[in-house]
Amino acid sequence: CPICLSIVRSTHTFMECLHRFCQECIEKYLRLGQKECPKCRVKVSSRRALRADPQFDKLIQAFYPDIDAYEEKEEEFISKV
Repeated sequence: CPICLSIVRSTHTFMECLHRFCQECIEKYLRLGQKECPKCRVKVSSRRALRADPQFDKLIQAFYPDIDAYEEKEEEFISKV
């Protein structure tokens, strides 16, 4: 996710530019009053331009069957460096 810099969870996509974000991240971003894509700055008409992307979620699940375990290992590795 370009906002949290982690693996995308509960993917949501802007229909204007097709950029993907975590549902929680993009909803928080939009609640702050932002009216543009945080990645490319294209103007977003409303929250209705945001769509769930279950196909992308399936792709992520195929690569990372246990996202939580993967992120724990990643954090351990980063803390050792």
